[in-house]
Amino acid sequence: MNLTFTEKVAFDLRSLYSRHGYSRYRMSKFEEYDLYARNKDFLISDRVITFTDNGGKLLALKPDVTLSIVKNSTDDITAQQKLYYNENVYRTDRNTGAFREIGQVGLECLGDIDDVCVCEILSLAAQSLLSISKNAVLTVSHLGVLSAALDGAGIPAGEKAAAMEYIRQKNTHELATLCRRCGIADDRIDALRQAVSTVGSPETAIPKVCCLLDGFADTAALTRLLGVTDALAEQHKAIFRFDLSAVDDLRYYNGIVLKGFVKGIPDSVL
Repeated sequence: MNLTFTEKVAFDLRSLYSRHGYSRYRMSKFEEYDLYARNKDFLISDRVITFTDNGGKLLALKPDVTLSIVKNSTDDITAQQKLYYNENVYRTDRNTGAFREIGQVGLECLGDIDDVCVCEILSLAAQSLLSISKNAVLTVSHLGVLSAALDGAGIPAGEKAAAMEYIRQKNTHELATLCRRCGIADDRIDALRQAVSTVGSPETAIPKVCCLLDGFADTAALTRLLGVTDALAEQHKAIFRFDLSAVDDLRYYNGIVLKGFVKGIPDSVL
């Protein structure tokens, strides 16, 4: 049987995660709509396909897998659950706004997460990208440290979302304008601007960012992250780049953030 490129990638990823002790998580096509209604800010889009079953219960075609995994996970936070999934989700197209079926392969590790587990996840992320294309970059950041830096610099809670958006856009000019409006000293503004503009290998970028944030943000988590990335195999470590501006929603994420980029593959794989 000849596999398409997308099918081969999915098969390779399932094999990779299984070899590392991840069990397959299977979910039905439907979930109770209430699950998504209560967590709609977590979803990429709040548009969900719904219908009423024969018992009068409102159901939804799944737009997300992670919510279902968390819902059905054990409450024992000392236990560790290692799961992977290969599911179709139903979301709106970014360009047309129409609903489409999207294949997803991913993994979740829940419970007691230590540095060994983080190292494994970073390694699997690198291997996942490299299984798709050798021309890959894996950007890593830490939202907890960035949030602490904004707090330590003196940015009020009401301005934090705007500051995060400027950082995501790499718009350090508007970030500086916001900081001055909040009465933040020029030396801290300069340090913050340089920190969110620093991009490079973890071994060069992380120490520089730690130095820039010294005195107004706890960077211990970055030091731990550097130790984890140092422990990666050389071929995996080579594709990592550290970029503190690689941000996500603070309402749901507070630690390490990963963003992968590949070139030269069919659009249908992304």
